[in-house]
Amino acid sequence: AHTHVDYDATEWSNRLRDLFWTLETNTIKAVANAKTIIETGCTAIGDGGCRGDIAAAVRDAVNDGTIPGPKMVAAAQMLCGSGGIVDPTFEFGYIDSDYFMGVVVNSPQEVRTEVRKQMRRGVNHVKVAASGGPGNVRLSGRQQDLSYEEIVAAVQEAAKFGKPVHSHAHDRQGIIDSARAGVISLHSGEFVDEEGLQVMKETGCIFVPTISWLHYACQEEHARALRRPQTKISDAVIKWALEDRQQAYEACREAIVKAFQMGTPTAIGSDAAHRFPPYDVVSEMEYFQELGIPPLQIITAATQTAAQAIDRGDVWGEIGRRPSNDPRSAAAGVRSSAR
Repeated sequence: AHTHVDYDATEWSNRLRDLFWTLETNTIKAVANAKTIIETGCTAIGDGGCRGDIAAAVRDAVNDGTIPGPKMVAAAQMLCGSGGIVDPTFEFGYIDSDYFMGVVVNSPQEVRTEVRKQMRRGVNHVKVAASGGPGNVRLSGRQQDLSYEEIVAAVQEAAKFGKPVHSHAHDRQGIIDSARAGVISLHSGEFVDEEGLQVMKETGCIFVPTISWLHYACQEEHARALRRPQTKISDAVIKWALEDRQQAYEACREAIVKAFQMGTPTAIGSDAAHRFPPYDVVSEMEYFQELGIPPLQIITAATQTAAQAIDRGDVWGEIGRRPSNDPRSAAAGVRSSAR
């Protein structure tokens, strides 16, 4: 329900990837990732944002039989505010380009404009950033990014085209605002409280935590992989980032258990299992099992609920259905595939 086909294990830093990999290089990596994903047994994915239109290109290549890979729905660049988690501002200044994973929007009207542009490019959904991220020194996972009004603008504009919006959110207020704004699913969300889980339950917003990635990001191995001469990351920053992520991991453990206890719809999403060991979305399911979630509920979260989280609950996510075309895929210029 939440992955990024253009992420790759050979480059942990998205900022360095954006700077030093061409879109063509990244696309080749994404093609290899699609093959890896289908070979692990994962047959359908929702891509949660990419550089340029890489995800849509891979989606179309899978659909027409050019490359092996899972069935896909695709977003384009993530929408964030200035200083947000995917703000492409570097020491030499801001560059507005599809070379980067994020595009900056700073008002409801700017949000609407970007959504319209992405719809013309054939996306299946829009991804917004409602908060920063754990270990991010510029905007942490406890800080809100896009406002309620900006998220509402994205939801309303995408709805004109019959498309949903997904939200990247970690902090409490960003989570609540996203659910109330009408996003279909919320990615990460570890700092959610009972009010936030209740709002998601009432609105039908599906909670998609990413606990296995978060736990791996707490490891020294991950910190060493990020520490390159180009990044200039100090020991103090690494220490803070690891501690911040550890707190987020512990919060995520509690959030998952509470979500199932309260009946908040919850799906399995890895945030790119092909990027970190053991390179399999099953690892996310195993974390749920360690928290005491019953196996059948985990399987449902990874299949039926995950399909609902990416707006494909009526055509994907269940075994035993007869093949059927999905008119929404056709409307987006995508060849429908049999289940």
